Amino acid sequence: MTPRLDTTRGRPFPAMVDALRDGALRADVLLIVTPEFSREVPGGLADFIDLLSILIPPTVLAGKPVALRSASPNRFGGTFSPLQLGHRLRPAGAEILTDRDPAVRRAHRPRRRA
Repeated sequence: MTPRLDTTRGRPFPAMVDALRDGALRADVLLIVTPEFSREVPGGLADFIDLLSILIPPTVLAGKPVALRSASPNRFGGTFSPLQLGHRLRPAGAEILTDRDPAVRRAHRPRRRA
């Protein structure tokens, strides 16, 4: 569950949110890997992105390289969640490394060896 934040009054973040933002701020690159269900991003990941996207100093995602990966049991292979994530990350200043991220289709099936 995402903690309720009131960023308009300058209140400090809860310790959990500070730790999350500090870790992301120190990282050279963020790699976000997610399953996709019903063409949506899981709610917990959406909350995570929202916490990183808060535009009060320090701006965690400004200029931060971010790689996106996804998998899904459907035939489209999780192509929708990276698009949604890109739409959420770009306004916060994240640099999406590529819009042609590979996705794993029918991820629930075993792969044949070549």
